[in-house]
Amino acid sequence: MSLAEAAEKYEVFAASAVCFYQLKDFVRTQPKRVLEFAAKHGYHELVVDIQPILADSPMSEVVDILPLQMLKSWSLFREQHLQNKIQSLKNDLVRRR
Repeated sequence: MSLAEAAEKYEVFAASAVCFYQLKDFVRTQPKRVLEFAAKHGYHELVVDIQPILADSPMSEVVDILPLQMLKSWSLFREQHLQNKIQSLKNDLVRRR
């Protein structure tokens, strides 16, 4: 993560590109750290990759990480995710009756 931060700070674009693809490998194991980096440096694609992983996290955990332009899409994704879970639970209850 330190190398990626340095590449962004000093605008070493070749290193930034390599780090971006390396960070994708850590989306599942360190999603919040990658989310913080992606939000800070405007990597919307990484944020989108992380959405399904952290969709069950309380908004209070991501609201201070994401800038407003990313928070809207995150909120809409999360709402749809939760609606799908609710519908799935309802379907399970109906089947059990």
